[in-house]
Amino acid sequence: MQLGRQARAAKSTSDLVVSPQHRILLRSRAALRMFGTNEILAAAKQLLQIDGVDLATDLAEVEYVHILFDRHEVVWANGTATESLYLGPQALGALPAKAVEEILAIFPELTERTHVPEGARMLVSGRKARKLANRHAKNGRPLVLA
Repeated sequence: MQLGRQARAAKSTSDLVVSPQHRILLRSRAALRMFGTNEILAAAKQLLQIDGVDLATDLAEVEYVHILFDRHEVVWANGTATESLYLGPQALGALPAKAVEEILAIFPELTERTHVPEGARMLVSGRKARKLANRHAKNGRPLVLA
């Protein structure tokens, strides 16, 4: 997914390329009305309705870089608020076995079936995220409003 500068806040320094599942911070009054909080995290693939958010189809190869903290965090990339690695079951299932082994040695609580990591912000599901993105697109708003 490619997020152009026009889709993001004025602080954005250049386009940002992330995986479709990577969550981006959305901050707005619409988020507050819909979710009871003005900041939420939504997967980039749910934001295609917003001008400047597109599928990155021209990449010859992709290299993923993950940033892992002892808890899920909001981090800045190219002037955009986004997420650190979220260690939910889906992410652990997608990582190479050696990486999972190393992570579980550091965070053994992740082996417990009942453990669900807390998100740095509310993690919004696909349908609800698309609805918020539609509101941003309809009003010509970027992902993050100051």
